[in-house]
Order: sequence, then structure tokens, then C-alpha cells
Amino acid sequence: MQKKWCLFYATDFQTLTYPCFTFCRILGLFPYKINNSIFKASKSHYILSSTIISVLCVLNMMFTKSMIPTKINFKTIIIVILNFCSIILICSFAIVTLVLSSPQMHLLQTIMEISSKLSPKSYQKLSRLIHIKDIFGSIYIIGLISTYLYRNRSDIFAVILSIYASQLIFQMNMLYVNCVCVLKACFKEININLRHLIFLRYKT
Repeated sequence: MQKKWCLFYATDFQTLTYPCFTFCRILGLFPYKINNSIFKASKSHYILSSTIISVLCVLNMMFTKSMIPTKINFKTIIIVILNFCSIILICSFAIVTLVLSSPQMHLLQTIMEISSKLSPKSYQKLSRLIHIKDIFGSIYIIGLISTYLYRNRSDIFAVILSIYASQLIFQMNMLYVNCVCVLKACFKEININLRHLIFLRYKT
């Protein structure tokens, strides 16, 4: 059954990371579907992810072409090279992430199974931090970059690509942080159980 998601009230790993998963799916970085707490490869999601990343690469090529100035000097060459390298890195990052989606899916499945032992109270505490940073962090970055580019009168290609690049890096970092926070909570739960067992042993 589909898990019901509620802001700041997570009950499992899926509802805890739902905002991050949603943003990653929009960016083309989450080509899976979740059925009964099991990650499965989805052909339709892979097609959607491939389409999004292909459009990204085409837009990057168009943007790179538009950056080439008519008058070339040392300063413009340096700027073009830096922008070109940044675009290549972003496209490569997106493509590699899509290609390596299978190991990522297995990792997320493992973390979901491990974290299933956590109590609902632990998930609720984690959700207050994770939902805030995932949702409001994304909104803040989009607003910040949009305002900066608008003040500098950048074209629409620069705005779209800059927002996508920033969100791509931010969401992958947030996905990593979410997994680390869940594993930390699992280790904390293990420590509490071990102390309880030691206490019972000495008591008997």
C-alpha cells in the first residue's frame, strides 16, 4: 500500500525521505517506484529520467553555443572555458547518477530495511529536521539564484540551467545526509538496547 505522507510526521524511511525523493524524481535522478516498501526499477520512470537528462544536455549545448562571444580576448576565453567545464561536470554528474541508479536503489533498499526497526518516535524527531532542510532549503536556493540572475539580467537558459545545477547538487547531498541521519539513529537505537541489556545482566 502507498504510504501516506504528512509534513513533519514520518512513520518510516519512505515518508521520511519523501520530499527528497520527489525533488530527485523531478530532476530525473530517481527512476524507481516504491511498492510495499520495496524499491523497484520502473521502465516509465527510466524513460522520464532519460528524457529530462537529454533535454538538460541539449539546453547546455545551446547555452554553451550562445556563450561564445564574437570578440575573443583572454578574459572571455577564461570565462567560456570555466562555464564549459561546469556544464560538462553537471551533465556528466547527471548521466553517471542515472547509469549507477541500480547500486543506488540497492543501497536505499538496504537502509530502508535496516531502519524499519526504528520506533515511530525516532522517525518523528528526524522528520522535523529532514523535512525542513529538504523543502525549505530547496525553496531558498531557487529563490536566491533566481533573484541573483534576475538582478544581473541573465537570459532564461542561464536561469533554468543554474537552478537545475544547484538543485542537482543540493538534492544528492541531501539524500546522502538523510541516509547518514537514519543510520545514526539506528546506531543510537542499538546503543540504547545494548545499555539496557547490560543493565539487565548486572541486575540479575
